[in-house]
Amino acid sequence: MAQDSAKPPEPNTHINFSDLTKSGLPIRFYGFVRVDAYYDTARFNSVIIPATVLPESETPFAGSAKPNDDQFAAEMRLTRFGFDILPVAVNGVDVKANLEIDFASFLTSNSRVLPRIRTAYIDLNKDRFGILIGQDEDTISPLISAVNHELVMWNAGNLGDRRLQFRGRYVSETVKLEAALGLTGAINDQDLDAGATPNGSSSELDGVDSGMPHLQVRAGFKPKLFAEKRAEIGIWGAFG
Repeated sequence: MAQDSAKPPEPNTHINFSDLTKSGLPIRFYGFVRVDAYYDTARFNSVIIPATVLPESETPFAGSAKPNDDQFAAEMRLTRFGFDILPVAVNGVDVKANLEIDFASFLTSNSRVLPRIRTAYIDLNKDRFGILIGQDEDTISPLISAVNHELVMWNAGNLGDRRLQFRGRYVSETVKLEAALGLTGAINDQDLDAGATPNGSSSELDGVDSGMPHLQVRAGFKPKLFAEKRAEIGIWGAFG
């Protein structure tokens, strides 16, 4: 009998961790093609990732623009592709994984973009406990702004992005507790002491040179009042 192509494959429950590198695991592909166009009537610091409007001057100076200096741009860099390895039971542990990319890295021009890893992780779950290893959204910043995918609300309240991390969690019907050790400096690649060493250059980024990861913790609460709503109350802290 022909198998229904619309029905997802049945998970194999008799595998070991060594089998995770082999074919036959249930995989779900997803993605979309996205085109963005931009037009403004005054010059931004960046037409594609705008954060500020430049001051206008008839005699332009550094960091300024001509009056009413309009801009137009179009690009497809947020086109996205990914796949999930659906949960499979391995020695009593539910294992799932994800890899997701977009094309937001420029090579030489807007039509020569490179793939960029958004998320890439393996997620282990047993009962109410879980461990995530890999790149994912920051623990302290789980909300993704639908109206600002590029700047992700930086300088407007959001302190997080995506980074390599080791995250543990406990989840019940009303409480979600998470703690993660993340790669310091993974987002800004800051190097404040560049050129300060005797040979004229710093060999390490500040996050790596700090000798420690940073810690992120978050407690989320979903009272029964919010049971039917997409809402919860969260508190968090970070140290690095």
